Amino acid sequence: MKSRWTLAGLAALVVLTSCGKGGEGIADVLLVASVEVSPASGSLVLGGTAQLTATPKTASGLVVPGRAVAWTSSNPALVSVAPTGVITANSLGGPVRITATVDGVSGEALIIVQPFPIARIEITPPQAAVLVGSSTELVATAYDAQGQPLQDRIPVWTSSAPSIAAVTSTGIVLGMAEGGPVTITATAEGKSGTALITVAPRPATRLGFVQQPGNATAGQPLAPAVQVAIQNDLGGTVANGTQTVTIALGSNPGSATLSGTTTIQAINGIATFSNLALDKAGAGYTLTATATDLAPATSTSFNTGAGPPSQLTLTTAPPASATSGQPLAPQPAVQLRDAFGNAVGQAGVAVTAGIASGSATLGGSTTATTNAAGLATFATLSLTGTASAVTLAFSAAGVTPANSGPISLAPPPPSALVIVTQPSATAPSGVPFPVQPAVKLRDASGNDVQTAGVAISASLASGPAGGILNGGTVVQTTGTGTATFANLAITGPVGSYTIQFAASGLASTTSAAIAVTAAPPAALSVTTQPGTPAVNGSQLSPQPAVQLRDAAGNPVAKGGVPVTVTIASGGGTLGGTTTVNTNASGLASFSDLSITGLVGNRTLGFSSPGLSGATSAPIALTAGTATRLGIVAQPAALELSGIPIRQPVLQIEDASGNPVPMAGVLVTATIDAGPGTLSGNVAVSTNSAGTATFSNLVITGTGAYTLKFSATGFPDVMSVLFFVL
Repeated sequence: MKSRWTLAGLAALVVLTSCGKGGEGIADVLLVASVEVSPASGSLVLGGTAQLTATPKTASGLVVPGRAVAWTSSNPALVSVAPTGVITANSLGGPVRITATVDGVSGEALIIVQPFPIARIEITPPQAAVLVGSSTELVATAYDAQGQPLQDRIPVWTSSAPSIAAVTSTGIVLGMAEGGPVTITATAEGKSGTALITVAPRPATRLGFVQQPGNATAGQPLAPAVQVAIQNDLGGTVANGTQTVTIALGSNPGSATLSGTTTIQAINGIATFSNLALDKAGAGYTLTATATDLAPATSTSFNTGAGPPSQLTLTTAPPASATSGQPLAPQPAVQLRDAFGNAVGQAGVAVTAGIASGSATLGGSTTATTNAAGLATFATLSLTGTASAVTLAFSAAGVTPANSGPISLAPPPPSALVIVTQPSATAPSGVPFPVQPAVKLRDASGNDVQTAGVAISASLASGPAGGILNGGTVVQTTGTGTATFANLAITGPVGSYTIQFAASGLASTTSAAIAVTAAPPAALSVTTQPGTPAVNGSQLSPQPAVQLRDAAGNPVAKGGVPVTVTIASGGGTLGGTTTVNTNASGLASFSDLSITGLVGNRTLGFSSPGLSGATSAPIALTAGTATRLGIVAQPAALELSGIPIRQPVLQIEDASGNPVPMAGVLVTATIDAGPGTLSGNVAVSTNSAGTATFSNLVITGTGAYTLKFSATGFPDVMSVLFFVL
């Protein structure tokens, strides 16, 4: 007879032995899919007994513990079964079906009752060694008195020390703990056989953390102390392990340094590290343990927090250079830290800023309070002064202060212009100011700013229309921040002016009032035009008047300047006083000018030495008073006696020969010289144009002739000499 304890049987034993009251909750929800009866077949001698076992399992083969088993026999007269699974051979025969039922699911074994009794039982191997946690199979064989093996006899297996070596009902021996030898006995039908089993410890193959590192404080030992075990392949501690174990940082998110005793020799399989510490705060650290010839181990992750605050550090330093009086950019930010430099998240700590070195005044809010992250951020700090190396100190109660690097202070930027020298209060038009203006840069606080190269532009801010600012209107500031103008002048109408000074990005400034007066005379202008139309030979009305003016057109009050008038265009004769001196107001007034000449337009020109002249508006010259008769159509040079001559035409004229429209003047024609007689219409009246046109005049008689034309109030006028044939 042979019995085998398979690995599945070993697993079942482990599960059954490990499931006590605490495992009932899990077993209650497992569903039985099959029931295995062991052994599944066998034989008994008449009157013999044997123990059957029933193992309920899930569909996946998992043993279901703690379920009741109902045993039945298909033929109790041959083989009966007790509620405990013990079978008894009552008579020869078989096979008899022994059924085990769990939760309605059944398994069975077939049993035959044999007539031959067992004489002895032998176990092979008679001696064996097994490792803790491993198993070995023993085989029990029953023999009759003739030494013939009896098949399918079912032994009962027992161990003299199950805590060291346990045995299953099928003869599988499990090493439970180091020790032995342990006697394993197989008994059937009153006969027994034995084997000796020695259980040896499993060899060390790996390391394992048995006390994981817990969360800690930077610089403080990990507590409880970390422990690493020398373990076998099943994870058990090798009690006699004395290997040297070294521990180090695995995951190191905070770039920490591990301090303490990091190499320890194991005692009883355990290496205890009692003073390990990390210097940097961080989350997700791990430790690794190594030893020669053993697989390393990695701990679970743990976190390290910062220690108590002991110092301040600058996380945002003030700038290396700053503008005096202006807020620092960036503003400093100060962090609470522990002795190892870890940021300490502690709110409500007052941090005070002060001058550590250098000559300057610290302005703004000099105290900032840490937030929940332990950060104190300043917002309005400023330095006022001219020092080139100012350092700031940041302090808080009970911690080491922090100092900034040197800060070089620069003058503040200009924000406005100010006139330090006003231009002259009075200046002639077009003439550079006797006192030229000077403008200086100032900051927002009214301090002088000594910055060179800033372009200052000048322009007229107010004044009469037409005024122009001449000269260099853009000047660069010197190293003192001053722009001094050199040749500014206002050209324009007399009046009050102001000048605006401006620069890009700066507030402009405006000068005091400047009274612009006339400059020396440069030109003439006609202030009273001569009257038009004008009567030939009569005085102009009104008479012209001419004003002295400067280059800007301003009237110049200067007396005694001679102004001469001439006919500029149209010809004729200018009568009257043609040169007049200006009065105290610079005005030259003519009083008796007249123009004599043919009807038409005239202009007068006015001049004075050294000055630009002026020309009058056109003057329409009209005919003067009728003073004479003028012959506009003469007889022909040769005429025929008794035949009408070429008829003469006469015109009423002024002294210059301009036609005068005068109707109703009776003009009479007579022979002035010549032998003949004049007949025809010898008396003709002028029409509305002042023209007298004769008709039908006939001279009878040959010879040389002249005609005379007469009219009351006018001198006689003679024709040209002509001949009558």
